[in-house]
Amino acid sequence: MAEHITGLHVLGRNERLPERAPAARGSNRHRWDWRNGLASRALFQRLGSTARSGEVEAITAARPVKAARAKKKLEASWNNRTLINTFKLEFAMPILFTIQRNGREFRARADGGAAFFVGNQTSYSDKSSGTDFEGLYNVPSQALPRLLYDAAAQRGAHGFWADLIAPTARCEGNNFLTLNTYDRARFTWGFGQFAAHVPDGDFVRYFRDILQRTEVPEYFPNLAVRNGRIVKLSRDLEIPLETASDTRGLMDYLNPTNSAIEDAEVIAAAKLIHWSTQIPAMRDLQVAHMVATFRRLMKESDSRLGLDGRSAAICAVVCDIRHQGRAKYAAMLQALAQPDPLAALLKLGAIAYGTRIKTLRRALTDAEAIFAGKVWNRAQGDFK
Repeated sequence: MAEHITGLHVLGRNERLPERAPAARGSNRHRWDWRNGLASRALFQRLGSTARSGEVEAITAARPVKAARAKKKLEASWNNRTLINTFKLEFAMPILFTIQRNGREFRARADGGAAFFVGNQTSYSDKSSGTDFEGLYNVPSQALPRLLYDAAAQRGAHGFWADLIAPTARCEGNNFLTLNTYDRARFTWGFGQFAAHVPDGDFVRYFRDILQRTEVPEYFPNLAVRNGRIVKLSRDLEIPLETASDTRGLMDYLNPTNSAIEDAEVIAAAKLIHWSTQIPAMRDLQVAHMVATFRRLMKESDSRLGLDGRSAAICAVVCDIRHQGRAKYAAMLQALAQPDPLAALLKLGAIAYGTRIKTLRRALTDAEAIFAGKVWNRAQGDFK
């Protein structure tokens, strides 16, 4: 985690910095040695006249980490020839994640903290391709924190769209920490199950956004976004992990193979679980991307299916079909032409995905009062 040390110290012209800085919050790992004048490990450059500028970037070689991984700022001002040194140090150190395995269950620790649940080992056989998969899943499980999607809590930010995505959220686990690494997508994440195998898809867009956050050095210090694409930083190289047509590099980073559970796979999952548990904004970002996905699906589907004036319930099922990919436009067009188009849409994929469709039906029933009277308006690109 980022460590913060703040303080106020007044230095005379020839006075040295204090011998020892206070320990970082509750940690024995970061007790910095300030001996030998301006610090034996070069926590600060000599200020000189640059202190007059108000802010000095201080170079550090403290601990065996690269200076690029740590942000050091020193704010200083002069008062009657005495340096008033008000400082705040933020050490963005990567969190050390370790793995615990007990049979088929995987847990992790962040910097030696309490172990938390990541997922259970499972296997899956794709009958269409004859491929056997092995990976992790974590929903349903009593061990996973109940960080559930709540449409009512999101209406202020997203209006009716917060309700439109709720039935699909129920089908996908409804938990912000939902994980699946055992199928061809290699890594799917979140209450909307964003899938890493789709170029420029929901997971890729979401992951690009989280790599812009200030906590990134703590979780993925060797990843960045360059020219709109995710890259891996390796010495002086920037290795592309995704393009407009391929995400194999990103999938390999998150889950090297789909035939076994690797440490890299568990650690990547643990990082996202820990990050999303600790930082509420990470969960809000999932919601924003799920809403953006459904906005896109509605416009695309309207252009192919003619959904103008169709009920919100019908549109929610169309978006769920598109999100999961269980039927094509031709089948949906036939269903929409039936006397009861909603019932016909809900039959698509019922044999292969019966459990999901039962969940979807229940979610639509629960949302009847909220969905009542809502229809898609093509001109506005929204529901009214």
